Amino acid sequence: MGHAQVRRLSARDCAAVVAVERQSYDQRTQEPVEIIEARLRFEDEHYSSLNLGLFDDDRLVGYILAHLDDGAEFPGQAIGDNVYVADLAILPRHRRHLVKLLATFLRELRLEYPG
Repeated sequence: MGHAQVRRLSARDCAAVVAVERQSYDQRTQEPVEIIEARLRFEDEHYSSLNLGLFDDDRLVGYILAHLDDGAEFPGQAIGDNVYVADLAILPRHRRHLVKLLATFLRELRLEYPG
């Protein structure tokens, strides 16, 4: 592995996310491309999404797709109080970097939603 880095994902990463998902999950549990695309597009358009990719240099090798409740699902609670991780996948040869992906996710969560 080259240099492992984590960064935000957007809709332009959809093909790479789908490729990792297809390699990680059995066909029966794979999501339709439209669902993945919608989650990534939500990252581009809304503040309440936190989608991160694990990259080996420029190649996506893992990801976490998450949604933060904006108060609509759990009235009376602030955005960021409830986090729904919709999907997490890392290619087998890169799973040793799971901690890096999760640590970055938690750091980003605390920075954006310090409550």
